[in-house]
Amino acid sequence: YLTSFQRISVKMAKNQNMTLNPSKISGLCGKLKCCLAYEKESYANLIDNLPKPGKKVFLEQGEAIVVSINIINQTFVAKLSDRRFIKSTVSDILTEEEYRRLCEQKAADANRQKEQHQEESAGVDSERNRPRSKRRRSSRSRNSRKKRSKPE
Repeated sequence: YLTSFQRISVKMAKNQNMTLNPSKISGLCGKLKCCLAYEKESYANLIDNLPKPGKKVFLEQGEAIVVSINIINQTFVAKLSDRRFIKSTVSDILTEEEYRRLCEQKAADANRQKEQHQEESAGVDSERNRPRSKRRRSSRSRNSRKKRSKPE
């Protein structure tokens, strides 16, 4: 049994994200649970890695504000600028520089796709400008005509 008791405060329960309901954080003796003091250092080390609620973070999905944290699982929930919530880990956080580079890369990829789409649609337009007799019908339209002409 313990002969000397360490000081235990409600702040320890707050830091460990425990409910502040006295029946949940009190031991059989009626005082705050001793385990709060034993786990204090572990929680302090774990919480150092996580962003604080309200902090702006950069993720692959965009800029976000941290809403809540889960110390044990080392995860957090963040709200993106488009009001979506996303659950993420500390390893998913990007530096501002990494985020800017990612945005530039996405923009370049989007421009490349847009150019390809325009080139493809230009090819379709030239097909439409051909005289009707030289246009090729798709196999789908040829097959549908065959089906219609058969008597049932």
